[in-house]
Amino acid sequence: MKIIVMISLFVMMQFPVKASEENELKQLIISLNSHVVNLEKRVKELEILVKVKNVNISNSKVTWRKLKRGMTYSQVRSLLGEPLRISAGYTAFWYYAQSDYSGYLTFSGDKLSSWKEPKD
Repeated sequence: MKIIVMISLFVMMQFPVKASEENELKQLIISLNSHVVNLEKRVKELEILVKVKNVNISNSKVTWRKLKRGMTYSQVRSLLGEPLRISAGYTAFWYYAQSDYSGYLTFSGDKLSSWKEPKD
C-alpha cells in the first residue's frame, strides 16, 4: 500500500497537473488503497481456509479402504478431503502425502482408477 502512495507522489511531482486532475488522482489513490486492503484481507481468509482444509485430510487406512474403482472426484473428495496437490490431464493424480510414492490416487477420465495408501 505504501508503494502505491510513493509511486503516485513521484508521478505527481514529475508531471504537473491541474487542481481538478489532482483531485481525481487523489480519489484514485484512495480507491486503490481500499482495494489493496480488501485484497490483503481476502488473502488472509483464503490462507486460513487452505490450512483448515489440509487438516481435514484423512490418511487413515480405514478411510482409504472405502475407496472403490469408478468413484467420482466429488465422492473421493467427500471421503478423503481436499488433496495436497493435483496434477491434472486426461489422467489426473491426487496427492494426499508429501511423497509422490504413497498417498496418491489416479483418475482416468473422470473416474478413480487406482490408488496407493499413505504410509503410516
